Amino acid sequence: MGHNLIVCGDDFGFSQAYNHGMVHAYTNGILTVGSLMSNMDAAVHAVALAKMVNMPLAQHTNLVQGRPCADPKTIPSIVQDDGSFYPSKYFKADGLAKKGDGTLVADKEDVKRETRAQLERQKALSGKYPTQVEGHSVIQPTMIEAYIEVAQEYGIRYMNLKGEVQSGFRNAQEFFISTPDMTHLMIDYMEKGLTADTLLPILEALKANKCDVNIFRCHPGWVDATIMDTSTLVLPRCRDVQALTDKRVVEWVKANGIELLSFDDLVL
Repeated sequence: MGHNLIVCGDDFGFSQAYNHGMVHAYTNGILTVGSLMSNMDAAVHAVALAKMVNMPLAQHTNLVQGRPCADPKTIPSIVQDDGSFYPSKYFKADGLAKKGDGTLVADKEDVKRETRAQLERQKALSGKYPTQVEGHSVIQPTMIEAYIEVAQEYGIRYMNLKGEVQSGFRNAQEFFISTPDMTHLMIDYMEKGLTADTLLPILEALKANKCDVNIFRCHPGWVDATIMDTSTLVLPRCRDVQALTDKRVVEWVKANGIELLSFDDLVL
């Protein structure tokens, strides 16, 4: 029975308002992990807040927002002439997250260099490496390969899109990957944001899932000008906070014996 759940909040560090909203979802709701974009200006603020409430962090490797942690000259396939990342619209659709009609394909070695640099930045900010590395917005095959290879170098877990059992870690799977009949719900909430009424049926489905640990992703955070000016996902972020902290959701998790975990709990 799928009674172990990681609820991961993506894009931590996007902006200060967003950071506050995510920490609120952690301290007052069922969020268990913040996935940090360590290259962003608000990452310092995010880590400071996380330390105050002991919120575990993953790495949300970001190749499409802001500026890189690595020297731009060493990662030419993913940066523009001014040294900033190409926005996601420039990349070729990957069939997973990116749905646009761009033509760029990231070079695997460039992605590996930047992934390492963001891991080192996260360690510098938080004092340790994260237990999990994953991708943000665009997840091309070359990127997936890069994340896996870097994760293996560092001895940490990588985002599990194919259901692999990873040595040294408990088996944990992305809930919608292992439960295809729920895909329509994922598409709906990604576009509109969560509500208690849409989240509760998803949680109900967990009870019938055979995975040792399920991972559920969302984007809980409050909105400011930074989010409004640079993200196509705006209002759904606020709705995710509201859903994760809804009393009905919090009480359902307790009543059904769901154990809320972080990626740290997967280490054997």
